[in-house]
Amino acid sequence: AKDSKNRTVIETMWVPHVRRGRTVRVQGESVVCSMVLLVLLMSGLVLVPLWALWSEEAHEGRLRTLGAMLAIDYSSTARLKAPIWLRGAAIDDATARDDAFGIAVSKATSLRRRTEYCQWREFPHRRCERCERTVRAEDGTTATETYDCNCWVEYTYVKGWTSLPVPSLFFDQPATHHNPLRDPFPSRDFSTDVTVKAAKDRFQLGADVVARMRGVKWRRLLFVPGGVAPRTTKFPWFFFSTSSPPTRRSKGQRYEDARALPRRLPENFVYVGDGYFYSPYSASLAQTLLKGFFQYVEGTLFDWQLGDILATVAGSCHAGDLRISYDVQAPSKLSVLSTVVDQVDSRTFVLGDGATVSTLVHGGKLTPAQMIAIEAKISRPLLSRFVLLLWAFPVTCLLGAFVGRNVAGAPFLAASLATVSLYVVVLALLWLYVYYPEDSFAAAGATGVPVPGGALLASLLASLLASFVVVVSIMKKTLPHSHAAPGARAVWCMLARAAGLPPRWRVEASYRPDFAPAPLSSAYVRSREKRVT
Repeated sequence: AKDSKNRTVIETMWVPHVRRGRTVRVQGESVVCSMVLLVLLMSGLVLVPLWALWSEEAHEGRLRTLGAMLAIDYSSTARLKAPIWLRGAAIDDATARDDAFGIAVSKATSLRRRTEYCQWREFPHRRCERCERTVRAEDGTTATETYDCNCWVEYTYVKGWTSLPVPSLFFDQPATHHNPLRDPFPSRDFSTDVTVKAAKDRFQLGADVVARMRGVKWRRLLFVPGGVAPRTTKFPWFFFSTSSPPTRRSKGQRYEDARALPRRLPENFVYVGDGYFYSPYSASLAQTLLKGFFQYVEGTLFDWQLGDILATVAGSCHAGDLRISYDVQAPSKLSVLSTVVDQVDSRTFVLGDGATVSTLVHGGKLTPAQMIAIEAKISRPLLSRFVLLLWAFPVTCLLGAFVGRNVAGAPFLAASLATVSLYVVVLALLWLYVYYPEDSFAAAGATGVPVPGGALLASLLASLLASFVVVVSIMKKTLPHSHAAPGARAVWCMLARAAGLPPRWRVEASYRPDFAPAPLSSAYVRSREKRVT
């Protein structure tokens, strides 16, 4: 009966609960919100290139360290204060633990606790009409612009499992969709000290070093009776079946004995199967009465919907419920680059970071060159470079406004060409600043990762600048005019318009006709007339 109840909990904990909230009309433009958004936009324009610069400098420093490590002659024999290389060393002693739940997994280096929360989430949907208004420039000329008016916001609430608690205080209906911020056991990684054996010697690695381990997949941790995976029946194309032998490990999963779990778990947690520990939320009488009072105040005490009935019948989770699952890292072989920092006895040594060698731990059998190449590849700042590419588009639009061109309204090819050109030039400038010294390029090349540096980067930058000049000269004939006077005021007006500030905060210098798009060339007009004739 208990197993049947737990299975019901597992099947129903995935059912979402959807409710429709209020529809609220937005009155006018909020100058305060627009100013906050404007500050965020301007901060992003400044902070993104600084973050990209910091990421490239961190990558360059990592390449220096790895290049110095590659030049070291490693030994497989333990000598005090000397660098050592272990290839495919077997794990002799390692037990990952979570003492809060009494879980201990042998031959495992790390244990990851994943905590999920049953929470309400609010999804606002804004609907607006498009209206027109006349804006006046400083010299008295006028233009017509469109803007959002008669806006309504529809709120939808969805209750389900999230990886982080969701504060509900600023919801439109916080009482009905209250989220108890209950978090007794947040998500956390547990790494343990590991002892590996190579030849006749034993080497100890600290938990802080094991936490940086690479090349080992996380496996889902399941608890079954006896700790043995259930047999699975295979049906081949021929007319008889075979059964796979039971094992403690399968692809993507690791099985442990459920009988070793403590009988009483904290916070009323129970193991419900499928790797989940479940804890229902129980509100006190005072909390229930207080919630009902605030529901009455906001007018939702008797707001019953079809989604509530369906969630009750299906047995959806309640806001405040928790569930916890575990993943485990359990490699069979480790490759290590490190320094012998201490000696316990004649056959046991302690490994750690040395003066010239930063400890590297990888799963499998790898050479020093392979480990260093993997570390160099992982340290590449790909995220900052991608964000810098996104940053290049609004900056290109602002530069276009400064020279009197409308990049956002240009054809896709022209706008993309302008954005990529600016991105490449900015990235080349960053590389020139960070990787220009010859020793930086040598260290990067030693790791097997090509990074421009020195004279090569200087020639690359010169060619990029030349191509940028050519591209800009071509785009002058393809980018439409912004229909406003160029200059710094046009840049400010574009930023203020993006932030949603009213027209009195963004007054253009002029909307005169002489800022209309440039006429077509006379040669093109003559050829067109000749073709028509």
